[in-house]
Amino acid sequence: MVSTLDKSIIKSSCFLYKNKSTTKIETEAIFGETFVVEHNENKWSYGYLQNDGYYGWILSNCLSEYCNTNYKISKKWAFIYEKPDPKSKRIMTLYLNSFVNVISKKNNWSKVIYIKNSKKCFGYIFSKNLDLKSKMNNWILTAKSLLGTPYLWGGKTPEGLDCSALIQLSYACQNILIPRNSYNQFKISKKLPFLKKNLSSGNLIYWKGHIGIILDQNNFLHANGYHMRVEQEPIDNVIKRLGKGDIIRIKFN
Repeated sequence: MVSTLDKSIIKSSCFLYKNKSTTKIETEAIFGETFVVEHNENKWSYGYLQNDGYYGWILSNCLSEYCNTNYKISKKWAFIYEKPDPKSKRIMTLYLNSFVNVISKKNNWSKVIYIKNSKKCFGYIFSKNLDLKSKMNNWILTAKSLLGTPYLWGGKTPEGLDCSALIQLSYACQNILIPRNSYNQFKISKKLPFLKKNLSSGNLIYWKGHIGIILDQNNFLHANGYHMRVEQEPIDNVIKRLGKGDIIRIKFN
């Protein structure tokens, strides 16, 4: 049920901050996500992202009245154009898992709503960059598609993301909502013995403050500050740097 406190993110992305400043990033919000406002102070709004319950301060001009959404961006990024023509003016860049309201489709284009200067406007997205919100995509393949993405603390877009955002974004493509930070992801997981047989695709390795994806018994994928990007590397190399860590598998209700 939508309340008057529910707002939609209307920017391509914007940060949530720990305080009313721009010094401590908590996480990043993306277009079409729902932000629940608990109170406002001057140009700031305090509340949480509905998908994962992550709290923080956000600039109020990133928000507008709640808008229903029915599709999601299924590629790393997509453009809203002024007209259903790739040669027309590009209005906005949207990122993986952004939510949009498609009001009509014609040929290869989808007409969508966006907000500019507090007014409802219309633009067009190439339909092959969209999936229904209900469609499930393979989360491991999604994670692999983000290989090479720059590392950015607090980020969760293909422009820059951190270790736990890589996990969260990838699971979201499979319509599975999990916590934002690595410790909370660890808390909802089942811990497995550190055995070779458990180094299998879909399991994760968690260290305090870091998490990544086991691709197979030899390879590991993670967003990390050592390479400053999403990197695939031998598991043995990671263990030499960080220690064994905990092999885990996220549990679902």
